[in-house]
Amino acid sequence: MTTPGTNPSPRRSVRPRTGCHGVLTACGSVLLALGGAVALTWACGEPELLQFVATLAPLHYTGAIGFLFWGGAYRALATGRVRTTNGLAAALGLIGVLVVTANVLPVGLRLDRWALEPAGDAYPPGGVGPGLGIGFLLAAVAIATVRTVAGVVLAPFVGALLVAGGAVYLATANTTSGLPVHGGPSVLGGVGVGVAGLALLACGFWAGFPSFTLGRAVPAAVGLLGIVITFLLWAALNADQGRRIQRQVQFETAHLRRLALERLGYEIHQVEDLAAGSFTKPPEQVKLDVGSYVGQMPGALGVARIDAAGGVTWIESQPGPPQALSEFNTGAQLADAVLAGRTVVLRAPRSSWRGARVLLIFAPHRPGTAAGGLVAVFRLQNFFESLINTNAGPGYAVTLTDRGELLFGRYSSDTAAQERWGQTLPFTFRGLDWRLSVWPTQDVLARESLSLPKLSLLIGLLMTALLALAVHLAQTARSRTSALENEVREREQAERAMRQSEGKYRTLIENLGQGVFLQDRDHRFVAANAPFCRGLGRTEAEIVGATEADLFDPVRATSHADEVHAVLTTGASVESENEEVAAGRRTSVRRVLTPVRDASGATVGVLGICWDVTEQRRLEEHVHQASKMDAIGQLAGGIAHDFNNLLTVILGNLDVLLTQSAPDAPQRELATAAQGATVRAAALTQRLLGFSRRHQLDWRPTSLNALATEVVALLQRTIDPLIRLETALAPDLWPVRADPTQLTQVLMNLCLNARDAITGAGRILVETACVGDAEVRLPHGSSARPGDYVRLRVTDTGAGMTPEVKARIYEPFFTTKEVGKGTGLGLAMVFAIVRQHKGWIDCRSEVGAGTRFDIYLPRLAGAPALPPDAAPATQVPTGKGTVLVVDDEEMIRNLAAAALQGRGYRVLQAADGQQALETYAAQRDAIDLVILDLTMPVLSGHEAFRQLLTLNPAVRVLFVSGYAVEQLSDLEKQSMAGFVKKPYRPTELLQAVDAVLRDQPASGPRRTPTSATPIRLPSIIA
Repeated sequence: MTTPGTNPSPRRSVRPRTGCHGVLTACGSVLLALGGAVALTWACGEPELLQFVATLAPLHYTGAIGFLFWGGAYRALATGRVRTTNGLAAALGLIGVLVVTANVLPVGLRLDRWALEPAGDAYPPGGVGPGLGIGFLLAAVAIATVRTVAGVVLAPFVGALLVAGGAVYLATANTTSGLPVHGGPSVLGGVGVGVAGLALLACGFWAGFPSFTLGRAVPAAVGLLGIVITFLLWAALNADQGRRIQRQVQFETAHLRRLALERLGYEIHQVEDLAAGSFTKPPEQVKLDVGSYVGQMPGALGVARIDAAGGVTWIESQPGPPQALSEFNTGAQLADAVLAGRTVVLRAPRSSWRGARVLLIFAPHRPGTAAGGLVAVFRLQNFFESLINTNAGPGYAVTLTDRGELLFGRYSSDTAAQERWGQTLPFTFRGLDWRLSVWPTQDVLARESLSLPKLSLLIGLLMTALLALAVHLAQTARSRTSALENEVREREQAERAMRQSEGKYRTLIENLGQGVFLQDRDHRFVAANAPFCRGLGRTEAEIVGATEADLFDPVRATSHADEVHAVLTTGASVESENEEVAAGRRTSVRRVLTPVRDASGATVGVLGICWDVTEQRRLEEHVHQASKMDAIGQLAGGIAHDFNNLLTVILGNLDVLLTQSAPDAPQRELATAAQGATVRAAALTQRLLGFSRRHQLDWRPTSLNALATEVVALLQRTIDPLIRLETALAPDLWPVRADPTQLTQVLMNLCLNARDAITGAGRILVETACVGDAEVRLPHGSSARPGDYVRLRVTDTGAGMTPEVKARIYEPFFTTKEVGKGTGLGLAMVFAIVRQHKGWIDCRSEVGAGTRFDIYLPRLAGAPALPPDAAPATQVPTGKGTVLVVDDEEMIRNLAAAALQGRGYRVLQAADGQQALETYAAQRDAIDLVILDLTMPVLSGHEAFRQLLTLNPAVRVLFVSGYAVEQLSDLEKQSMAGFVKKPYRPTELLQAVDAVLRDQPASGPRRTPTSATPIRLPSIIA
């Protein structure tokens, strides 16, 4: 395990691959079985059972212990036990040292003295030679370092050496070692070393060698191993040939010795036959027999008769033989033999026979009697020469010595091989001693020296070179094959990735909403995606290879070619936007051209992207129009707020004036006229607030069919009879949540605009319809939500509008009518009211084809009808309590204070929110109600209300504002006591205050009202 923050060990994992795991396990089991069997045999005292070859000693128990450690190390290595592997490898190395030491000195493990059955003298340790000890040491080093990179290279080398060493170990087991060692080879030792080496070698191939090892070291090791084996084979053949020559020399020596002895015995027998026959045969016959014998016998010098008195008579002889018995110079031996009548073989000195070495054979006529006999004289050199030359192998040198003196020599001068190959045998005959020496001459050696060792050496070296080359080529081929496979695999992966990438980008390009194309430097289209092809109404095959002139009209082709030329020339991107007519529809197309560069950076083509921006431009105009409407609404809202304050004062004072004046007073008519003008001004204010979406709407379930019927009935009496006003109302039309007054104004404005667009006869059609969710196409940028909608459509047959006019129809104060005939607020008000109702309006118009407005309002399902307004109380109560009036307009504060004080309320005043907080904090226990204006300087009504809740969560606040109640926050709506819409009459304010204080006594709990009933003003269409 690696400690966090440290680098992991670079050593390779001890656990080998799966294939090597199996080999190590199998070989380890074999070695354990081998070591266990040998150890058990020694423990039982029966080591001779391990002696499979009579000339080889059985494997010693020291070797068995080494094989046990070796097999255990293999099994531990296969299972990944690092410490066990290292421990067993160390023990194996120790056994190797002990085995090598035991072969030099007779020391080592002596288990047989105390743990095993007595096995005799176990030392010198037969069966554990030094080669086995060296194998133990090499294996220990390989096993201990196999986890390192060096060990990966070393393991197969050691395996190859062990396999070869085991084979040589067994092949040379019977040869005599020249080393002074005590141990020797054994069959089981060689087998165990070979099996263990195979495991290391196989694991090396399984684990994979480094490239250098595969390409250079392995062939070199194979070549070296082949050379060693070749020379060993050559040495074995030479040794075998030497042994064969030695055996031949021994055979020749023994053969000649045997022949010499047989010949001497035969000659004695011949002489004895002649002696026996010469005693009874006539002299002439004896002479003939002796002459025939001497003539046939090589080296025979003659035959003489010796009588009983010692007289010598030569039957057949060479000139100058001895004439008396004493002249034979044999001493008394010959005379004694004559007298005793026995056969003797004697050796006479050279001086008696002219310097020649002779052999005397005496045979009596009658054995055992002194009747004389025959003596045959042989020249020894000629005698043995004929024998040896006739029977000795050709080319063999032969010498015969008599008491150290050369008696006969054949090729005796050729002594080159005598010392190495010479063979000497002594032989004795009838008391005479000779020494026979035989050795091969150079001719024999040349003849016996077979070409097999040299040929085997030559073939072995050649085959070794070829094998090393084959291994090198095989490893190179394997390396190159692996590299080629990797290259092919990488190429396939790259091609697959390229195809996937190409498919992915092809899918991406094809599914883009934009048209994408590629042009070369000659302006030819080389690629185009499906949207671009659809935009041109052509297939990809028609576009690829074509130029702008082939695809576009002349004007567009020229413009496109100029842009492409600019990109190719300057290397910069070009953007443009043009209006084009496609499929009979005018569209706005945005185009971006980007240079395509090669590896050197040169521009070689143009990548173009184009897309339809017609809808985007329409939405931008829509957003621009909405922004202008919001800005003008803000302006209108501000004006309406201030105007409402003024109208509140005017309307309140007029009501007071009318109340205090007599019915027939002359100023009453003037006050009534002023009151009517104020009401009309209030209606204009309502329209401005509606335009700014800040006035309060009367939301209720509304049927557009009823509304359309009412408006059409009203307009049919005022519109020119030449213009037909028709309706097409859908039965069972869905209700909508709307302010009927506002929608009446919308429909009225649309119908009046349609009337003004028609010159002479024409038709205005008002339609309603239910549009399901699946049929609704929401406009981009709208806040409308998906769902069911009710559509109100107004279609006319008027003059229609140009695109320029159509783009500005919703702008406030924009009109195409003559001066004095239009305010420019009609369609702007329609647009604002429809947005307030969470719908949208769509316009379709062409010059000469009329105009169609479609208004979509969301469906209201299951909404209950609003309850009718409660009738105002006829009885005026007397008020009591304290009311704080907060308004920035002093006239409004005074008007409200006068009305409340007239009813009997105690009134406190504040000009802004900060004064209101200070006053309330000082008299919070006495104040029953706060009338709070929302728009004030210093501190607004909204912030003042939040701080009032902090002072007193039960505070009762009646909001007063010219804006709609929808402008309030949820907290304000839930916590307020009521709401009064500006401009208001004093009576309306008193009704709201009375209702709050009557229903909510100061000591009781405060309820949460929804709103007070606002002032209802008639809508004025203008």
